[in-house]
Amino acid sequence: MDVEQIIDLPEGTEKILLVDDEKVLLGILDRILSNLGYDVQSYDNSQKALDTFLQKTNHFDLIITDQIMPDITGTQLIKRIRPVNPTIPIILFTGFNEAELEKVGPDQLGYNRIVKKPLRNADLAFIIRKVLDEKI
Repeated sequence: MDVEQIIDLPEGTEKILLVDDEKVLLGILDRILSNLGYDVQSYDNSQKALDTFLQKTNHFDLIITDQIMPDITGTQLIKRIRPVNPTIPIILFTGFNEAELEKVGPDQLGYNRIVKKPLRNADLAFIIRKVLDEKI
């Protein structure tokens, strides 16, 4: 008899800036994070997300950004954010092989964690909580 394991997903109340140019995925991620208790501001335009961040440099507790986006890529966004707020945790999502990004590494690119899409909801919940808790 198979017994399905029920996992209590970690939740939070932190403010998250979420950036992904794929509107459908953005909506799904926003809903998942909101259901976990997070206060999410979502943008499908990286320039608008950057503008919001620059107006509220200490408002957000975490940034989650896609890598491949028009206008400003995830790593370019990070490079513009780090001088303004060097301590904010950033998760970089990629749908491609992250090996090249990992070769350069988080120290040079400024992300705290790189995550390959697609990702299960439970994995996302645990990764976010771990990155936020490491900041403390």
